[in-house]
This record gives sequence, C-alpha cells and structure tokens, in this order.
Amino acid sequence: MGETHSPPPLDPREGSGYRVSYRSGRVKKYTFWDVRKYQEVLKLRKQGFTLTKISSVTGVPVSTVSRWCRGDKPWDARFRLYFKPKPVEYKAVAYLLGVLDSDGYLTYDRANREYYIGLDTGCDEVIFVDRVRKIIKYLIGRETREYQVKACGRMIRYRIGSRGLYEYFSKLKGSMRARREVIERNQYTMRMYVLGFVDGDGSLQKRKIRIQSTDKRLIRYLLRLLNSLGFNIEKRSIKRQAQKGGVKVIRGKEFRCRRDVYYVDVSEHRFRELVGLTIKVVKRWRVPRSSPNFFLFFIIKIGRLAGFW
Repeated sequence: MGETHSPPPLDPREGSGYRVSYRSGRVKKYTFWDVRKYQEVLKLRKQGFTLTKISSVTGVPVSTVSRWCRGDKPWDARFRLYFKPKPVEYKAVAYLLGVLDSDGYLTYDRANREYYIGLDTGCDEVIFVDRVRKIIKYLIGRETREYQVKACGRMIRYRIGSRGLYEYFSKLKGSMRARREVIERNQYTMRMYVLGFVDGDGSLQKRKIRIQSTDKRLIRYLLRLLNSLGFNIEKRSIKRQAQKGGVKVIRGKEFRCRRDVYYVDVSEHRFRELVGLTIKVVKRWRVPRSSPNFFLFFIIKIGRLAGFW
C-alpha cells in the first residue's frame, strides 16, 4: 500500500500525455504528461517566458508548470485513487462488505501492481456472481464480465481491478468502528449486509437458512443484527458444525477444517420477510421452462411469496 508505483505507459497517439477519468465525484482525475512536453516547458522557461505564457503555449496548467520549474518531474506526482460512497450507495457498500466477509476477498498483485476485489464461489453460483458484478458496476461505473473456472470446474473466480475499492474496504475490514458506521447506518444497510453474507456463506437446510462461519464473534454479530431486524434468536442457538481437524463435505468433496465451524439456523420464510430474498432460494427456484415441472414450481413459488406454504 505504501509502495511507489511508476505511471502507466503513455498513449503513442498523444503528444501531451493522456487523461484517465472516472465517474465524477468517485475517483480523482489524473494526468501523466509526456516527457517531450516537460522538456518544452523547461526550454521556454530558460528563454525567459513567464509561467502564464508557457501555460498558454503548451497547454499545461500553470500550477504544473510552476512545479516543473521548481525541479519536480512529471512522474513525481502520484494521485491516489479514492472511493467515497454517496448516502444512497451505502446499501450497496454494506452488501459488498457482507460478501467480503464470506466468499469475497481483497488482494494485491505485486507482479502487475494491480489491486483486486474478487469472489470465489461454486460453479452453480453464477447468479451470485452476476449480482456482485452489478453491485460493483453501480459503485464504480465499470465492470468485467469475464470469470475464471478453477478446481477442475467446481469453482468460479471473479475479480475486478480497483484500487479505490481495495483501499476503502481494507479500511473497513481493519476497523470495527468504521464497519459499524456503515452496517448500522440504518435498517436497510443492516439487511443488505446480512443478505450479502448469507449469499456467500449461507445454505438451505429444508425450511431453514443456515448461516455459518469459522469466526464465532462474527456469527454473534450477525445474530445481533438479525435480532435488531425483528428476529428473536438466543445466543445458545449458535452451534458448532465441525471441529478443528475434522472433515467437512462440501459439494460432494471432503475438506479438513483448519478451524472450528459455527452455524445458526433461521426460518427461511421469516428471513425472506425481514431481510430479503437470498440467492440460495432463487437458485432453488430456477427451473428450465422446458421442464414438465416448471408450471408446478411456478405455482409453489407464488404460494410461498403469498405465505401459503
């Protein structure tokens, strides 16, 4: 994070540098100037031209001309890209934070000097990946539709480069106070955080939604959020699913647990009523239209939404 990075290569079609701009108010605009423009400014200054005259001739701002004439070079100024959400965007931020606390991750590629926010999930979670992709596009105004298939086709890896999101969410994950300011901002941000976490580390167990994690403190925090939203769940409802060193089966494959796994079960109907519609339920409802059971599943879906089942 504290390393000094060289600017990206200049566009050969541009003689005065190029400007990379993002959505207004989201990320700082920055410009890397061509060395030829820098040399032209120094040459005009030696000829006795004023800073204002040099700026009008070369097109370089007066402040930049002044800085160059004082000895700075065009690649000395590095503008850190930043991300600052608007009040209406905190719901999306809370959802993405819940995803990062479950299946998501933040990583820095030292070889390419790229900052990534990513998601590793099962191959049957394409709907989940699509929801995360739309959330990120809503926040920074760009997206990538490409994802990698890992682990012999059992896992999907989706990631997008964004230094602004990387630094912002790194700050949130490193400070519990900053996290709570975002999550507990209002009732909607609490719902979106819980929904993002369940989309990542939740599962369906008959008529129950199972929320699980290796961090018992995080499970207790989620329990407190659920109770704030209208649930009535006691702390003793938290149970241990697997012990450290034990074996857990995920999608038909056995994995050895490095830490204890804790979980809590909540009613699917109650969760849908107080929090929202999780991807786990949507995935179960997705039946091909060509299937003979499509009409039956459609009737059951409407009945569940109406509260008949």
